Amino acid sequence: VDNCIKSLPSGNVVNVGAGFTRAASNDHDIFTIDLDPTVLTSDRAVAADIALLPFADQSFDGALLKDVLEHVPNPVAALTELARVCKGGAELIVTVPRAIPRAVWADPTHLRGFTRDSLCWTFEMAGWQVAGPVRRMGSIPGAGHFPILLDHAQDILRVPGLGHWFGLNWIARARLAPGRD
Repeated sequence: VDNCIKSLPSGNVVNVGAGFTRAASNDHDIFTIDLDPTVLTSDRAVAADIALLPFADQSFDGALLKDVLEHVPNPVAALTELARVCKGGAELIVTVPRAIPRAVWADPTHLRGFTRDSLCWTFEMAGWQVAGPVRRMGSIPGAGHFPILLDHAQDILRVPGLGHWFGLNWIARARLAPGRD
């Protein structure tokens, strides 16, 4: 989470579905949102639904949605509401499970998984522009014992078969058009 937030533009950042996460950054004022008020520990934390965010229009320079869209009934409406509270040029980082059974249905609260195309279309329908490649992400069992594997995880996940087996999630960046109203 910290690495994702650090890669967003400086300024106000909203971390939606933050849970117990305590992200820290010197370049960002981080606001955390979660449905469950018992997991929020920051003074900049709000219990809210992504479909109705309690912020003024154009309040944020960036946003992080880590493992959120697979839980909401209408991901397009959720991203449209997020676009409302973000400034033109704001950047968004999203992670979601890939549309493969072991990624989607391992959690009974998941409503869907995403293909690369469905994630891109969801962004576009909500007014976001895909910014860069949509990549597989995941973990390689035992990689923590071999730092070189961690350094090359993205390359390893591109190998046919390995990426399908170990890359259970998508990570994607999107951007709002600058100067939008």
